[in-house]
Amino acid sequence: SFINRIEQKTLNEIPNPTKTFYLNINNQIEKFIYEINKFPRDHEEYKNDAHSKSDKNENRVQILQQEINLLKNTIKSSEDNLRIIKSKLSTLKEFENNIISSMKESLENDRGGGYTELANKIHKFIIQLTNKNTVALTLCTKCHGIGQCLACDNTGYKTTKD
Repeated sequence: SFINRIEQKTLNEIPNPTKTFYLNINNQIEKFIYEINKFPRDHEEYKNDAHSKSDKNENRVQILQQEINLLKNTIKSSEDNLRIIKSKLSTLKEFENNIISSMKESLENDRGGGYTELANKIHKFIIQLTNKNTVALTLCTKCHGIGQCLACDNTGYKTTKD
């Protein structure tokens, strides 16, 4: 082409160090033009890649939000279950206290041991329901079931951990 011929003619007339300098500048200009022309295509790829990563991040955030909501629901249902269990335990404790109160009088007058044995069975059953690690042993020897010593928490029973 015409421009190439002019370029060749100019290069032939320029001294060597200047020619090298000119070629370096020319190469840099060509490289720069190439980069400018290439930019939109690369930019599109970058945008697509960034968009894809953004979509992936949004999906991950949605999944994490769903997991958080599921955990919140689990915690709420666990708290509700705990309230129900506490209520049932409280009811059992009241039941136990009522039985012990009503039987104290009978236990004081009991000589044959029938009421004592029954009270022990009821107490064991309730303690096993309310606390798996606690087992009722026997009537306290200090008060013989009357419930007047601190060793049996004024219930007439000694308890121990397994």
